[in-house]
Amino acid sequence: MKPYDLVYRTVLFLFPLCPVYLGLRFSGAGLLNIQRVMLIALLLMLAADACLSRVRGRWVLHVLRVNAPIWLTLLLFLAWRLLSALASVQVDVSLKTAVSDALTALTLYFATLYYVTAPHKIARVLRTLLIAATAVAAFGLLERLLEANPIAALIPAGTTGDGFLDEALRAKVRGAYRAQSTFYNPLSLAHYLVLLLPLLLVPLQWGAARRPWLAGAALTLLVLCLWATGSRAGILLFGVAVLFGVAAGARRLLRHADVTHRLQGAVLILALVLAAGAVAFQAVRIVTGASAEEADSSQARLEQAVRGYGSIVAHPLLGIGPRMAANVAGVNLDAERVSVDNYYLSLSIESGLPATALFLLLGVLCARATLQQAKALRERADLAAEATALAGSIGLFMAFLLIVSLYEETLPLFVVLVAVVCTRRALLGRPQHPAPSRTLVSEPGLRTGHPVAAGG
Repeated sequence: MKPYDLVYRTVLFLFPLCPVYLGLRFSGAGLLNIQRVMLIALLLMLAADACLSRVRGRWVLHVLRVNAPIWLTLLLFLAWRLLSALASVQVDVSLKTAVSDALTALTLYFATLYYVTAPHKIARVLRTLLIAATAVAAFGLLERLLEANPIAALIPAGTTGDGFLDEALRAKVRGAYRAQSTFYNPLSLAHYLVLLLPLLLVPLQWGAARRPWLAGAALTLLVLCLWATGSRAGILLFGVAVLFGVAAGARRLLRHADVTHRLQGAVLILALVLAAGAVAFQAVRIVTGASAEEADSSQARLEQAVRGYGSIVAHPLLGIGPRMAANVAGVNLDAERVSVDNYYLSLSIESGLPATALFLLLGVLCARATLQQAKALRERADLAAEATALAGSIGLFMAFLLIVSLYEETLPLFVVLVAVVCTRRALLGRPQHPAPSRTLVSEPGLRTGHPVAAGG
């Protein structure tokens, strides 16, 4: 394995395992956490390797040509955020946020394009993400059993006065202790788990998992950890993923000529009905509020929308700047904490309606590309399941943002999946100008469109 490849996969593995609130705080420069150190190392490695490998550079350019609508939408979204930061009521705070988001997204996007040059490398990336998620889930379950965050023991005694750190280490309880694992809060952890669950769930439902027992064990850990977060919306969205996966699997089996497969499809239809009832029950609880605390949460979200509406009307194009939404639409959760529980509301307030439209368009373009890939690969159950799972992950990621505004811990993973979608699309293209001195990546049922580095 080449040094760059090792660094890239190490960053992917460690990124969710390192808490964003641990690091060194510099006056005027903010917090230098482990993620930022890893991103700087990855960026330097990427720049150095790009100077030495023209072949990979040509591959990246090919992927960009094939996926112009997707990466241009991503670039326009990040650029609009930077523009809105310049129009902010607090330019320094907003600009730091916008620049940090842009550097994180672009580094991971281009690093993924640069690394993933063959179908087997897509599998490696997804496997690395899932191994990391399994470790995160195991740590979250340990935390739930202990009913205490073990990371708190790593904080030096006397470290106080940092609101960001204090909030991260505060015990989260709603009826029962809520696990947050290595994440900032339980909702961020639930968002992360929901994003990755389809990558395990769909291949298992379609019978396309290479190691079904191992995948099943990992899926069980992730689902248990999702339950330990106490996130009602997370459980609901997981139920929705189960519904779509079961429906797609049943449809494939019912089309099969073999009687046994058709019986399996009928059993899946029964499971679909039962799962639909459970999902409907959970949805009613969220909408109506099954307890006084849930009702208060629903009321708070309505109040946030009312407060944010005036700001959006007053600043529809550029908003009031990144990280400013809580000042306008935030609702006091207690004496110290203010929250906005909808990323799309926050984004519209901070960067205007064009930014929200661009972000939604990015999600639609990626989901559409993956579904097209699944259709093109319908004769290969494993590859079609992988493409469908990516579409499910992107859809659930976008849906979860309706009830959470924190994105810093999950957006990097989303960008990696966007890059994987772009790479798959390039690998499925028709060969145009293959270089005779290089070997084209190929698999049965796959047609690639560009030469890649030999042995890479």
